[in-house]
Amino acid sequence: MCKTEKEMIDKFVYDTLHFLMKWSGQINSWAWRKHAKILRAKQRKDSEKLTRDQENQAYLEELKRKL
Repeated sequence: MCKTEKEMIDKFVYDTLHFLMKWSGQINSWAWRKHAKILRAKQRKDSEKLTRDQENQAYLEELKRKL
């Protein structure tokens, strides 16, 4: 194998690995953002439910006092 052929193969391997690492990093970043978005939505829903439950409990206590 000539030096130039080896250099060409090395460059091809490098370019291929660079391409794969770039896309795997982008997919990983997308997955983390999606995961964080799902967690934020779940936390928001849980927070709203807790607020509603507290308001309902306060309303029931007020009704009990009035009756």
